Amino acid sequence: MAVKERKAVHPHRGTRPGFTLVELLVVIAVITILASLLLPVTLNAVQQGASAACRSNLRQMGAALFTYAQNHARLLPKHDDSEARVIDAQMWWRQAQGHLVPLLREWHVFQCRADEAASNQLGVPRWHSYGYNTNYYDTTTNTWRGAKYKSISEVANAAAALTFLDNNEGDGGVDGNSDRGYQQAAYANPRVGLTRHSGGFNAVFLDSHAEHFHAGETTPENYEWY
Repeated sequence: MAVKERKAVHPHRGTRPGFTLVELLVVIAVITILASLLLPVTLNAVQQGASAACRSNLRQMGAALFTYAQNHARLLPKHDDSEARVIDAQMWWRQAQGHLVPLLREWHVFQCRADEAASNQLGVPRWHSYGYNTNYYDTTTNTWRGAKYKSISEVANAAAALTFLDNNEGDGGVDGNSDRGYQQAAYANPRVGLTRHSGGFNAVFLDSHAEHFHAGETTPENYEWY
């Protein structure tokens, strides 16, 4: 006589026990630790990305500047066209920038992604994120009046001559200077090479290569930047 096989009864089959409170706390703690470790890495990646985009902007501006000089008897755009007081001058964003716009693909090249200030220290709206080296105008008369075009041939070492860098002004009327990381009070605003990129700033040279500088790496000589 065959014995009928009896199936085991499992009253909890098909159900899954939930997490205990301790297990949930452990999971939350692990997630918190991972987040604290990954957040600085993520922020650093974002900052590095913004800095790289900034250097790309500067390289494009530098290339446009060099192209302009090649197309205009090797003459660099002058900083301003002032024939009167400097306060009435057409600063670089109107003068030199106007020459570069046709040579650039997009307007946003003049704006750094990491530059979040909508206005300068006097509350004047800011138009761009960079300063132009005002030494690229004729200083033989030691005056701001009647600025002349300077030839690229007058620059002894294009690879060591800065042209544009991170700047904190850009109001186009009130002097807003940057001097490669050196700070001093002058006119209405301090002259500052902004350190918006990991405690440093970016700059492009006359040969169109761009570099990152740490604050204090450069000197205050020839500090005129607008």
